[in-house]
Amino acid sequence: MATNHFSEEDIEKVFHDLVYKSLRDLFETKHLYQSVTIDPESVALIEQRIEQSDYSPQSQAPTRSQAERAAHKAYLKQIITSPWNFTVETWSSSSSNLPDSMEQILAFDPIGPKSRNPNRDFSFGIPTIRVACNFCDGVLPPHNSGFLSKKTSAVYATIVKNGGGKIIQVFAFPFQCQNCKDEPIFYLVHRQDLKFTIAGRSRMAEVNIPKSLPREESKYFRDAIIGHTAGQTLAALFLLRVFIEQYMRRVTHTTEKIKGEVLADKYSLLLDNEFPPRFRTLKKVYGVLSDSIHSADASEEKFVACKKDIENHFEQLEFFPLLSEPRVSEPSIGSA
Repeated sequence: MATNHFSEEDIEKVFHDLVYKSLRDLFETKHLYQSVTIDPESVALIEQRIEQSDYSPQSQAPTRSQAERAAHKAYLKQIITSPWNFTVETWSSSSSNLPDSMEQILAFDPIGPKSRNPNRDFSFGIPTIRVACNFCDGVLPPHNSGFLSKKTSAVYATIVKNGGGKIIQVFAFPFQCQNCKDEPIFYLVHRQDLKFTIAGRSRMAEVNIPKSLPREESKYFRDAIIGHTAGQTLAALFLLRVFIEQYMRRVTHTTEKIKGEVLADKYSLLLDNEFPPRFRTLKKVYGVLSDSIHSADASEEKFVACKKDIENHFEQLEFFPLLSEPRVSEPSIGSA
């Protein structure tokens, strides 16, 4: 027999926590065009708690408890299918701080028991997130929601579709680094029901790459990572090959058009005889990347493996630098 009372305020609090954690996961672990979805099983657990709750402990009329359970399940559905707003840390309850022209799209109605209007919007807080900053060298410094400006104290939102039990919205979430407090970063987020997708960013996310990689060609490696995280793995594989090819052409002083395999053999003559054979991988990686490009095989596994092989190769170059002049012949073991 159920003994716990689970109120509408309890429903709001538990659901708020689900939204809060999902947004943190989205901003800290996902990249452009990647998504997170509020776990349907977690929503089902809320429904289970509603079903198990004793709504009329003093009543002998079971129909009353059934009606209250049904009403609370309907309330949960209302939250899920209603427009949402988000408040930032610099939010103020005084609407005088908000521009009049934005009153309909700014969130200043925190979620709570004060209203049971079926047309009301629900508002949620935004987590502090730890992400790389575009303007300082802090190691994943905290970024608070909002920034120091009275006129932009809440999240811009617009409703794209609302009806038939479906809701689509677009938000612009502002975050400011607490290490340098420089220009805030805005994330454009698409919401469809319980799913959040990063649809844009005011500045491209910082992509950290190993310092051992050659500076001259590092742009291609960084762009490959960006392409891969944005779901363009085939283009990312091509950029990894561009990185290898441009690097080998530069260090071998090659200007004429030659096959990649020949270029890799030419490069191998610059490797020290003591260079570990198992890290002489650039020729192999170049071949794997070429095969993937020619067959349009956008394999995530191949991207991850090739990226790691490239990083390992350049890490070893810090211990065994390239020769100033090429050797006369190939080493007896391995290749580039």
